[in-house]
Amino acid sequence: MNSTKLQTFLSKQAAADFLGVSVRTLDRRHAEGSGPPRIKHGAKIGYFHSSIIEWLKKLEKQPVRG
Repeated sequence: MNSTKLQTFLSKQAAADFLGVSVRTLDRRHAEGSGPPRIKHGAKIGYFHSSIIEWLKKLEKQPVRG
């Protein structure tokens, strides 16, 4: 498998670190339906870096002009 492709997939801990939150917060957001999309393969859970970026873009807000 190409190492570049492997770099785009993050473990739960790596995703939490990237977002600046705990793994527990990431799990809670998933349970609430408000977290980034994730993949479960057997007992392993992971995140595509590109999916996290897209999720963050959807949360982005434009400043309100007054």
